[in-house]
Amino acid sequence: NESVVEFQENKKDETITITGELEQGTIKIYIEYEHCIGIDMDGLYYVKQDDSIIFSTQLEPIYARKLFPCFDSPNLKSTFDITIESDKDKTFLSNMPISETKILGINKIVKFETAPLMSTYLVCIVVGDIIKGEPVKVRDALFVNGYYFVKSTNLLKSSIKTTALSIKYYENLFGIDYKLPKLDIIAIPNFLSGAMENWGLVTFRESGLMTDKVENLNWIINNIEVIFHEISHQWFGNLVTLNSWKDIWLNEATATYFSWLGLIDNYKKLYPTQWYYLTTYRSAMLMDGFKSTHPISTEIKSPNDVIQYFDEISYSKGSCLINYISEFMNRDNFMLGISDYLKKYSWQTATPEDLYSMLDAKTTDKTYSISNLMKELVNVKGYPLITVKKTNSKYIITKQKYLFVKSNEDSDLDFNMEFPFKIKYKTNEKIIEIIINFKNEIILENEPIVNVDNMMLCMINYDNYYPDIDLMTIPELMHQIDCIYYLSISGYKKLDDFNNWILQIFEKIDFVKNLNKTLCLFNLIVKNILSLKYIINSSKNEKSNYGIEFNKFIKKINSHIITILLHVLKIEKNNIVIISWITELLNFLTEFENENIIKLCENIFETLYLNNQSAKFKTFPLHEILFKTIIKNSPDSYNQIIKIKNETPDVFIRNSATWALAYNTTISKLELIMENLFDYVKLQDIATFISHLSKNPLIQERMIDWVLTDVKTNSHISYKNLAHIIERLTPTIYNLELLDKLKTFYIKENDPSIYSIELDKIEWHINIVKNISNYEKGN
Repeated sequence: NESVVEFQENKKDETITITGELEQGTIKIYIEYEHCIGIDMDGLYYVKQDDSIIFSTQLEPIYARKLFPCFDSPNLKSTFDITIESDKDKTFLSNMPISETKILGINKIVKFETAPLMSTYLVCIVVGDIIKGEPVKVRDALFVNGYYFVKSTNLLKSSIKTTALSIKYYENLFGIDYKLPKLDIIAIPNFLSGAMENWGLVTFRESGLMTDKVENLNWIINNIEVIFHEISHQWFGNLVTLNSWKDIWLNEATATYFSWLGLIDNYKKLYPTQWYYLTTYRSAMLMDGFKSTHPISTEIKSPNDVIQYFDEISYSKGSCLINYISEFMNRDNFMLGISDYLKKYSWQTATPEDLYSMLDAKTTDKTYSISNLMKELVNVKGYPLITVKKTNSKYIITKQKYLFVKSNEDSDLDFNMEFPFKIKYKTNEKIIEIIINFKNEIILENEPIVNVDNMMLCMINYDNYYPDIDLMTIPELMHQIDCIYYLSISGYKKLDDFNNWILQIFEKIDFVKNLNKTLCLFNLIVKNILSLKYIINSSKNEKSNYGIEFNKFIKKINSHIITILLHVLKIEKNNIVIISWITELLNFLTEFENENIIKLCENIFETLYLNNQSAKFKTFPLHEILFKTIIKNSPDSYNQIIKIKNETPDVFIRNSATWALAYNTTISKLELIMENLFDYVKLQDIATFISHLSKNPLIQERMIDWVLTDVKTNSHISYKNLAHIIERLTPTIYNLELLDKLKTFYIKENDPSIYSIELDKIEWHINIVKNISNYEKGN
């Protein structure tokens, strides 16, 4: 019998309690409800431009309850029957194909086929003024369709092809067909994260799909990786779902790992092996080197905890752990275990232990239990510092936990667990690679290269000598550059060590001989040198002893940079690798205020833009470096950059112009942007823009006060928006007074889910500034 019942709503606990008694048996509950549709990029929200609008959903992790009453837990799966009524001239999309359409006056009612058994966070609906691109066939009856907002430009062709390729790749890799009758991808104009793996309807940040005609290698690789990441979720997460939010890392770590595997197997010319280090391994090192870090697997105590743990520990460190196990097991054996796991638990939920047992069954080396090893590693905070010390004719290898901020407490430095560890050494002109059990100290007769293939997430300190560069692969060399950089600025090694190591690399590595292979290596060198320059300038240490030594070091490097640039400019075939080289070289030279390069940028800008050569301007590949250089050195260009930002339909050019605004040198204009932020920047881009703005020394102090007051209390900035902003803010501050201001704010806020890691970063930055200030040559 249908009857209306009374209920009590507890908003704090997000529960509804129905009063009265229920009879035994199957009971259907109908709930009538309404919810205001906002703009805050979760639940069901909208994006509007002029008279055009698009409604979209973002339900992961716990926002399905903002669309319909439900239990937002991944282990509770259901089928879904979805019907939508809206204006009849809009396009309607959901997880499944449309089964029925009815016109009702000015409205249209669209019913979709029943969605298969899945968790609430994977439900998706999109309604609005959107256009369909050209579909790409995957196989019989399965096509990839791409959609975009009517106010945007269709630059989806490459992304649709990449999506189709990724489906074929994973079907072959996992031995399981994609299960739904369709797969749509759509570029959403305002979208907080990179993308969302909704089953059958994957939503992306607009810039994440618009790759046609883009000549920025970093952007292209990132976008391909994001597509492969989301499509791998159609198996890992959608077909087989995690049992609890505390195991979110298993979803994201496997998707990150398999996305890079997809790039390595399908885009070898874009050398993603080295790029994996830049984007994933390096991110894990930076996030996990603090005392307040958390284990990969973490208990969830509140809804906000779920949101916070979608971080670099879950994605990057988790991926490094999956890669570690794959390297140890052998990739073929690893994939056999993965395939068995997906087949056994299809349409179900599973635990990490279910996966471990499948991997154990395929492990040929029974010295280690994958289950035991994984259970230890997912519960460890931080990663080891591996020290190699040359003593007489022997090499002694030891380990302890690494912390960016040194600790004298033994309990902080404990890393007693055993693990398989790969090393190599040269003997009798042969290179020997071995996997050894790292329990206590290791003593070797031959000079070792430790952590071969960057197998283990760790920091490495060759304590009293430089390792043999000739024995290192490019990814290993990149890791060593980072290790010496971080150990030097953190006080474990002399600051001179970084300078000397980089000079040695330029002496030994012939960059121009193999531009493809060495681009990522050069990219990393530039990142660290520019970071060090920024730290020195921000902390007002330009005239300190180390500041003077650093300038001498730069003069030595400059000759190498100019040599490479002259070689690259002579190459007639300007493919994407050459363009990327030019970008990196110009980035270095403009940051160090090379007058000739700055003048060149001004001439290019005047020729292509001011003289209205629009066709050449649109295809020019260096907008980001061009705009940033122009606005820093020619204040009058501000209005021209604003015009480009407002008028171009090209996402890449528009973003490049937007970020450039943060570097202009007129304080009144910077303050105007801050006061009218939403007129300049989309909601999705607030955190990114603030990270750029915070690097401008002219406005840093004013900007911090603004973020901690106006931005923090803005009604459009949700809790998760603020977390994104805070994460981007702290890494740019090295002024001691401003660090103290941030520290006071974080302590007062007293929210460990956001601020504990930021407080650790502040202590690290203070130590870095002290190390630079106290530098004495030869110490």
